[in-house]
Amino acid sequence: MFYKCLPLDTPDLQFAYCPSMGASILFAILFGLTLFGHCLQAVHYRAFYTWVLIMSAIWQTLAFIIRCIGIMNPTNEAINNVTYCLVLLAPLWINAFCFMVMARLVHMFLPHHRIFRVKGSWLAALFVFLDILAFVVQLLGALKATNKDDRSVVQQGRDIYTIGVVLQQVFICLFILLTTAFLRNLRVRSTKPDAKGARTLTLLLLGVLFLITVRVIYRIVEFSGKSGNAVTKELTTHEGWQYGLDTLPMFLATVVFHVYHPGRVLQGPDSSFPSRREKKRQKSLFEADKRANSESEYTLVTIV
Repeated sequence: MFYKCLPLDTPDLQFAYCPSMGASILFAILFGLTLFGHCLQAVHYRAFYTWVLIMSAIWQTLAFIIRCIGIMNPTNEAINNVTYCLVLLAPLWINAFCFMVMARLVHMFLPHHRIFRVKGSWLAALFVFLDILAFVVQLLGALKATNKDDRSVVQQGRDIYTIGVVLQQVFICLFILLTTAFLRNLRVRSTKPDAKGARTLTLLLLGVLFLITVRVIYRIVEFSGKSGNAVTKELTTHEGWQYGLDTLPMFLATVVFHVYHPGRVLQGPDSSFPSRREKKRQKSLFEADKRANSESEYTLVTIV
C-alpha cells in the first residue's frame, strides 16, 4: 500500500475520516473516460459549444487526480484546498451547459426563435450570466472556507457558499419553468420535423437538473449546519455521503449526454446563433425589403 491512514488527531490532518484511495482512483478514471468521450463526440457532431461540458469533465478529472495526491499527502493543506474548490465548483459548468442547450432549442424549434418574447440568444446570455453570478459567490465562499486557521472565517465561507448554491437552485427552478413552457410551445407551435428529438433532449435536461438539485440539497444541508450539528458531523466525517450525493450524480449528469448527445438534435443552420455579421446582413435585407414594399405602395397610390 502506497499510503496509510493517519490517526484523526494528527496535526494538520486534512481529512475527518480515512479516505478511500480506490474510490478516488475509480472516479478519476471514470471522469477521464467521459472527458475523452465528449471530446470525440464534439468532433463527430461538430458540436464545439460542448466545450462547456468538456470543461466540467476536465475539472472533475483533475479534482480526483489531485485528491489521490492529497490522500498520499494527508497533511498538505494546499493540495486539499485545490481539490476542495474543483469539486465544489465543477458542477456549475454542467449547469451552464444545460442553459446553453435549451437556448439553442428555443432558437431552432420555436417560431421567431423566441419564448415569452425573448430571443434564444438572449436567454443564453441571461442564464449564463446568472450561472456566473452563482459561480462567483460559490468561489468566494469556497476560498474563505479553506482558511483553516480561523474557524469563524471558515464558517463565513461555508455560509457564503451556501448562499451561492441556494442562488444556483433558484436559477434552476426558473429554468425548469422555462423548460416546461418550451415543451408546451413545442407541442403546439413547432413545425420542425425533429420536434420529437427536441422533446427527448429537453426531458434529458430536466433529468440532469434533478441530479444537480440532489447535489445542491446535499451541499446546503452540509454547509448550513454548524460544526457541532449531528447531521453536519455525519456528512463531514463519512466519505460515502460525498460520493453518493455529489460525485455520483455529477458523473451520471455527464454520462447522460453521451447516451443522447445534443448534437443528434441540434443540426442544421438554425442549430446555432447567427454571428454578428449575419445579424447585420439579415437586418440590411429586412430594411431593403421594407423600403421596397413602401415604394411599391407609393407607386400604386400614385397610379390610382
